[in-house]
Amino acid sequence: MRPLLLLRRRLPPLQRALTTTPAAYAQPASPARLRAARAASRPPPAAPADLLPTALLLQAHKSSLLPVGPSSIHALINTYPINTPPSPALCATLCSTHSLTPRHLGLVAHMLLRTSSAVPARLGYARHLLAVAAHGGDGDSAVTLYGLLRRAQGRFAADEGRRVFALVRLAAEGGHGGAMLVVGDAAGGAEAEEWWRRAGEAGEAVGWYKFGLAREARGDVAGAEEAWRRGGKEGSAECWEALGRVVGEEERVGVLERAAAAGATGAARELAAVWEARGEGGVEGAWGWAREWWGVVAEGGSVEGAEGAARVGRRMGDKSAEGWEERAAEMRAKAGVVGETRGAEKRP
Repeated sequence: MRPLLLLRRRLPPLQRALTTTPAAYAQPASPARLRAARAASRPPPAAPADLLPTALLLQAHKSSLLPVGPSSIHALINTYPINTPPSPALCATLCSTHSLTPRHLGLVAHMLLRTSSAVPARLGYARHLLAVAAHGGDGDSAVTLYGLLRRAQGRFAADEGRRVFALVRLAAEGGHGGAMLVVGDAAGGAEAEEWWRRAGEAGEAVGWYKFGLAREARGDVAGAEEAWRRGGKEGSAECWEALGRVVGEEERVGVLERAAAAGATGAARELAAVWEARGEGGVEGAWGWAREWWGVVAEGGSVEGAEGAARVGRRMGDKSAEGWEERAAEMRAKAGVVGETRGAEKRP
């Protein structure tokens, strides 16, 4: 009887042990948790041997494009967790492990992106690194990644685009000028104008150009002129060219000259037409300036510029007219243009 009594005394604790389940196993794991657990348990895939050759990294380091040495970048790439979703925590871990910053991660991503045509595998690493750097607060990476998604034409999920745009907006709110431009372009009305203005104040001259266009469309010519002057001082050829439309005639030539000097071919064309019109009006020295500016237009590959230089040269009785006529004929033949187009230029 004694063994039976012992069994009865031990049975309740044994039953409790068999029927009690730890909390961690009480509910089945969700698919997301299972996928995350499997991804965490897998070692990172080995990066392709030619993902970032040492010679390329050395060249970038010597040219100051990449302020960190090849060894740090190789250590990052060789153990890069390409299967881990981008997050602020992942960015912090990578930066801490390899003594890098989010900007360094973004620079590596840009290098991969610029050379992805030679090694297609670089594109996937570049996109992932851009996302990680953007989560770490690198505005340049957020803007670049958003541009990649826009150019992908729907090959990525819509929710991914929303997540990246949220990172861009966060960078814009933090003062990143390029991100402000993106947010402004996606907005409308007064909100867009405000973002473009803020982008201009942050050093993005394109912001002043777009803000000026918006003010001009509203009939605020004075506001547009002020915006374009500020953008012009930042070196924007677009701003100088736009300003040439609204200033008085006495100031117009000087403004257009600054636009042409900044690389605006349209401004050079306008200058040539202005000086040619003045030459026909008898302004001394105007023909020479007209020929010079038509020559600048021609140097940009324009048949119209070569024809204009030839036309003005004939009016001046200059021997250079023959050379410009020959050049115009060669350019027309190369472009497959048949027939004469002289006299088609618009006068101001």
